[in-house]
Amino acid sequence: MIYTITLNPAIDKAVVVDNFRTDEVNRVVKIQQDPGGKGINVSNMINQLHGHSIAVMVAGGHNGKMLEEMLVKIGIQYKSIRCKGETRINIKVVDPMNKTFTDINEPGPTIGMSELNAIQTFLKDNLKENDLVTLSGSLPEGVPTDIYAQWIELANSKGAKVILDASGEALIKGIDAKPYMIKPNQEELEAYFDASLKSDEDVATCGKILSAKGISYVVVSQGGEGCLVVSEDQVGKISPLQLSVKSTVGAGDSMVAAIARGIEDVFASDEVPEFENILEIVAYGAAASSASIEQEGTIMGKLERVNALYELIETNVWTK
Repeated sequence: MIYTITLNPAIDKAVVVDNFRTDEVNRVVKIQQDPGGKGINVSNMINQLHGHSIAVMVAGGHNGKMLEEMLVKIGIQYKSIRCKGETRINIKVVDPMNKTFTDINEPGPTIGMSELNAIQTFLKDNLKENDLVTLSGSLPEGVPTDIYAQWIELANSKGAKVILDASGEALIKGIDAKPYMIKPNQEELEAYFDASLKSDEDVATCGKILSAKGISYVVVSQGGEGCLVVSEDQVGKISPLQLSVKSTVGAGDSMVAAIARGIEDVFASDEVPEFENILEIVAYGAAASSASIEQEGTIMGKLERVNALYELIETNVWTK
C-alpha cells in the first residue's frame, strides 16, 4: 500500500485568464477545481495510473468537508484528521496568452500536536513491510521541523519505505533519518550543500555523498536539463523532453506518484530492484510529470499520455 501524507491540503481553484493584467478588471474564461496539496496530488496521479493509495491529510471546516467529498468523487481513499479552522483554497491564475502561472495560496489552519499524533498513530497501526510512504512539501507554521524525520524512522522500523520530497530543515533532518529515496531539485541540493553545482558531475558527487549516508536513491530534478538518479556507486541521466508547457502545478508530485507506483510493483514481486530498474521507474516518473505539464491548471496527466511520453524518454547509465 502507498500512503501519501498532506499536512496542509487545499482546494486548488485554477482560473484561466487571457492576457492577465494587474490593476485592471480581468475576465475568467474557465474555472477548474481539484483537490490539492502535494500529497493529495501524488494520490491523484496514482489514481490516474490505475494504482491505489490512501491519502492521509489534516482537514478542517466547510472547505475540509468539500475536499473529502471531492476525493470520494474521484475515487481516492483517504484518512482525514479533523482540525480547527478552515482548509485553504489556493487560486492558480493561468494566462495562456502570456504563458504565466500565478499562485495565490492561503496559509491554511494551524496544526497542533494532537493532529500530528493522530497521523503518527495511524501510521504505527497500519504500516507493513514494503509499504510506501510519500512525504511531500513544506511544513505548516508551528509544526516541528523534524516531523518527517520522526515518520521516516517509524516507517523504517516497520520495514516500509519512504520517498521524501521536501526542502529546508524538513529535508535536512529527513536525510538524517535515512529515507529510501529523496527527490530534491538542483536548487534544493545546492542549498543543502551550500554550493553552486555547475555540472552533472557536481550533482552526482553530492548525490553519492547523500547515498553514503544510507539513502538508497537520490533523484535530482533539473528542470529543462532532465533528471539525475544517483546511488552510492552508480549514476543515471534521464534526458528532458521538449514539451508545450501549460501549467507546472503538480508536476513534481506526478513524478513522485509514478515512482512510488513503480517501486510498489517491484517489491510486490519480491524482487530487489537493480539500479537500472530504478532508473526506468524514475523515467516513467518523468513521463508522468511531463504529461501533467501539458495540462492546464491543476489537471493531472492521463495514463495513455504518460505511456506515450515514456516511450520517448532516453536514459543513460554513465558511470558505475
